[in-house]
Amino acid sequence: MAGSCPGMRTDIPWRGSGTALRGAASRSRMTSEACSRDELHGKLEAARSECRRLESLVLKREQALEEVERQLQQAQKMETLGTLVAGVAHENQQSHHLLLYNLPLLQKTWADFMPVLLEHCRWNPSAPSGGFTCPLFKRTISRS
Repeated sequence: MAGSCPGMRTDIPWRGSGTALRGAASRSRMTSEACSRDELHGKLEAARSECRRLESLVLKREQALEEVERQLQQAQKMETLGTLVAGVAHENQQSHHLLLYNLPLLQKTWADFMPVLLEHCRWNPSAPSGGFTCPLFKRTISRS
């Protein structure tokens, strides 16, 4: 606002203990065109109002920034969770594919081994086979 009021000097240094200011004020008389006390109070109030407006704007921007940071953290959590789920799904698929690709080999081996198991059950009916008794084993095999 310096220099906005006519008759005020702007070339005076505004530092020190204030003697330069008091001396300059005594050397410089304000003319009838100079700013009145009411005008200065009005400008001060306008400056304070602008300061409040800017502080409010800064507060709103800080709140918006915090919200965006919260959203970013949530997005990062979701990304991490997605990576974890994809890894688990991949491992699950690996096991599934291992069984699926080896199923024909298991079927051929089972077909070759079945007569041996049935013969074993015929000779040893009370002996367990794979944790099953022979009658239970035969019932389970006949269903499949």
